[in-house]
Amino acid sequence: MWNGLDPDDVFGAWLDTGEDGRGELRAGSYIAEEAAEAFDRRAAAFLKSVKESLDAAVLAAAQTVCTPMWPVDPDLHRMPLMTTAEEFDALVPNGHLLGLRPDQVRVLRKFQPFTAGSSAAVFVGTHMSCLAAALAALGQGERLVCGWATHTGPDLRLPDDATLVWFETKSDGPLTSPRLLATFQVDPPEAAGQVEVLPNVALDLALTVPPWPANIDDNFQARSRNLLAAATHLIDGLERSVSTPTFLQQFGRLDDLAPTAASTLWKPVVFESAEQETEAREGLTASDLNLASFRGDDGTYTLLRLDGDRVVGREIPEASPPEPSLPLGTGTELAALEAAAAWGLPDFAFHAKVVTKGPGRREIGDGTLVTGNRGIVLQVKARDGATTVATRESSWLRKKAGEGLRQAHGTIRSTLPDPNLSLTNFRDREVELPGDTIDWVPVVILDHPSPPDDVVPDQEPEKNGLILLRRDWEFLWDQLRSVSAVVDYAHRVADKERIALGTEVGRYFDLADKDEHAEPDPMAAWMVEAGATQTSGPTLPREPADTADAIGHSVFHRILEDIANTDMAGDERTRLHVLALIDKFWVGHRAELGRTLLRRIDHCALSPADELRAQHRITYIDGGQLQLTFSVYSQFTGYHQQLFQTWVLHRRQRFLHQAGATGPDFPWTVAVLLTPRPDGARLWDTTVLATNSGPAYDEEAFESIGRAFAQPGATDETIL
Repeated sequence: MWNGLDPDDVFGAWLDTGEDGRGELRAGSYIAEEAAEAFDRRAAAFLKSVKESLDAAVLAAAQTVCTPMWPVDPDLHRMPLMTTAEEFDALVPNGHLLGLRPDQVRVLRKFQPFTAGSSAAVFVGTHMSCLAAALAALGQGERLVCGWATHTGPDLRLPDDATLVWFETKSDGPLTSPRLLATFQVDPPEAAGQVEVLPNVALDLALTVPPWPANIDDNFQARSRNLLAAATHLIDGLERSVSTPTFLQQFGRLDDLAPTAASTLWKPVVFESAEQETEAREGLTASDLNLASFRGDDGTYTLLRLDGDRVVGREIPEASPPEPSLPLGTGTELAALEAAAAWGLPDFAFHAKVVTKGPGRREIGDGTLVTGNRGIVLQVKARDGATTVATRESSWLRKKAGEGLRQAHGTIRSTLPDPNLSLTNFRDREVELPGDTIDWVPVVILDHPSPPDDVVPDQEPEKNGLILLRRDWEFLWDQLRSVSAVVDYAHRVADKERIALGTEVGRYFDLADKDEHAEPDPMAAWMVEAGATQTSGPTLPREPADTADAIGHSVFHRILEDIANTDMAGDERTRLHVLALIDKFWVGHRAELGRTLLRRIDHCALSPADELRAQHRITYIDGGQLQLTFSVYSQFTGYHQQLFQTWVLHRRQRFLHQAGATGPDFPWTVAVLLTPRPDGARLWDTTVLATNSGPAYDEEAFESIGRAFAQPGATDETIL
């Protein structure tokens, strides 16, 4: 239609001059009203068809994902065109796009008017802004299209006796009304009337809304072509999101790709002589723990035990070397905390508290570990310039043990009871902790290149705490791989009698043996009535936590990392508390739980498109003071999240009723949901719901929800 117009009929340019020698070049568009309305009708039809296509694609994606659940509401599943990221991020919480998976919502977020950054993002943002603004103008009954004047600079021709005093061009713009293109002044003034001008103006069709054309080629034809390209790309992306084979469909089950592989740190021992082997066997037979230790001439420390008729050994490695670029003391302190951050979780490991003292600043303590309402205060002492004189080195160890213990108690007394204690953890997040409600215990770590044997730190009155070599400190982390477990161990032995430095490993196995032979605490009557199965085990495992299945254990650790790394707008202390509750899960069962969840991800991810699969495991910890649930769903959308929340709150209410919890302080429920990730960026997504509130439903709603979950073929496959 545009190309059918005669430019001479719809466009004109003219020059106005004044007696002062000034002149103004203007241009105007004279499209007839009937033609202008026809342009608007065609533009409106085009723009609406693009938006309707995007709406249809969003709805189709949601319907495909939610097939096994219920029909989705078309009014809540339209292509959003939001001005700001905050407006877009509020859509799902406000009930929009609930039928889309998170990866599909992320795709829509990349096709918004506010999109910026790379050249591709600017391209998308420009054309989606254009679409949004044009649709808004259409809704207001405003004109959609107009002529757009683009000039490369008018060509002025002056009389021979005249000179150009100044000349200024104006910006390109719409010709919705006559537009000033350039101004100038000549001398003498009377010569202005003799000036001739070649406008050099191009007239194109453009939308009446920003973003405005950037150059002569950025016209309606280019905009419409680019808008179609962006819309097609988005529609193709949504189609791929529901039709591309997932990782599991392409490569097979995770359980098969990462099979269970038990490992052991105990290796058969090769003795130098028969006499040496006989001596070792006799010692092991006489040991109550079936354990003996051996220190080689090179300083290696090895545990021995009988495995059937074989003597096997486990070498306890020396502590990892500190960062060589740092001073020895600083590097050793950092290494002690990094062991907790690496084997445990960086969120629970905190740098030393820095306080202002007069004109300077100094560190209080050498760092802390906090999980739940328990914490430990570290003091780390490193020996520089050790001698071969055993008495001298023994004296240094005893002196530094006492010094570190007194310093740690001073920190606990003077600094840590602050109800608004502010510490920075190893994720560089500042966390405010209620220091006055935390039960603190000192831990003194001594680092010595060759510590003499039989050095027992002095037992000072009312100075409890754990004193150990850094080698034994790292053994605890390698064995337990949980901040909660190591902190609990430190609290468990803090009041016990001092033992020789370097024998903490032996004490650990002594306690592990006692745990293994101890009678488990009986289940509460309500647990028995609920049909719960007791799966107790020793608090301290005899084998490292990941020995039975390293992959299964890593799945559990990955869940903690997922929660720790998720962007969260709330109080960081809340995240820390939820992580601490999950970290209470016994270390000896983490590998089995992780493997079970991995197999359930396989089972759910490979379910038919028209079937929703959901599997759950419920566990009770601390005698019913904590309810932990681990669930796997085959899909995840806002609707699935609502379903999950309903299931969790219903099961929590049943738990509160069975346990007789009447408040006002209710036990916690923490629910973890894993859902297969379809886009291949990750293998699964992790969602967490945690609450210590009272019952969520009245009796009628509770019974109704219970019937819905209990009906045959429903999604509530609960394993206690």
